[in-house]
Amino acid sequence: MTVKTAKRYFCPDCSHQFSTDTNHDQTLIISCPNCKSLCPKRCLEESAIKKVLTHRTKWPLITTQVVAFEGARGFKAAKEACPHQPHYTYPESHFFDKKNPIRSGEVWLETSMPLYKNWEVAHDSPTNAGERLQDFVVVHEHLHPDNILYGYYLIVTDEMRHYKSNTYVCGECHSPGSKNDKFCKKCLTKHTLTYAQLHRTRLLPVSLPPNRSRLTKMEMKEALDLYVDTHVKLPIGEQKKRLEQLVARKNTVSDVEYKGFKWLLNEGINTEIFVFEEDENRFVVGHQTPRLPEILSHIQEKLEAFPYPHQIG
Repeated sequence: MTVKTAKRYFCPDCSHQFSTDTNHDQTLIISCPNCKSLCPKRCLEESAIKKVLTHRTKWPLITTQVVAFEGARGFKAAKEACPHQPHYTYPESHFFDKKNPIRSGEVWLETSMPLYKNWEVAHDSPTNAGERLQDFVVVHEHLHPDNILYGYYLIVTDEMRHYKSNTYVCGECHSPGSKNDKFCKKCLTKHTLTYAQLHRTRLLPVSLPPNRSRLTKMEMKEALDLYVDTHVKLPIGEQKKRLEQLVARKNTVSDVEYKGFKWLLNEGINTEIFVFEEDENRFVVGHQTPRLPEILSHIQEKLEAFPYPHQIG
């Protein structure tokens, strides 16, 4: 269990810094104590900043311009300059009734967190640090959509369009994946994955809506086969490593436990699936093993020739 501790956060809308208790250093969507805005708040702790900088080695920043405007006249000019459909909204709090929190200027966009409609602005961007921006936003008076207060639009570059079309993301964990993979490798390692979640592991370009249609029977079989392989099969390198570790502790375990785990490793079966019960002198499926029937039936098939006492399911 991770203990909650106070961590510093930054409100990009009003530049207010504050502390809140949390058990991680990720972005939070909480109300700002100063302006009451519910915009995402970036963590300012050193650990969070280090993660962002590490991600940039693989996911570099994209530089563009944001243009802020005010009133109906500014909105008219923005529509002529920006080809995208605007998103209409109203101020998140009274703090922004007349104040546009977005400033015109150069912005640095993070690419390590692909979002369908939004862009994350870097914590060290020249302007609008820590904001979450869309391509075109129009803010109107609450209950009076004809009364335009202010807004902004991003100058969408070819680099931004290429990123959205060629970056693939998982519909379950929303993490980026390789376009050469059909399903999210990160999610396939989770032993708690359900059928419904498995459907959402399909990787699609960020430019497409995040909703996932249900997999066809053939696609579902493909996903299940990958899931089974991920949890049951052991790569050759890991197989050799575990065999060496097993031999090194041969004298500390019973003869049945040693020979049984050696048999499993020689067959290329992931030994983390099993727990050896000394009292019963048998191998059983551990609690970390996925409970999807396909996993258990595959293990059963693999163990048909297993010469030692065991229990599955």
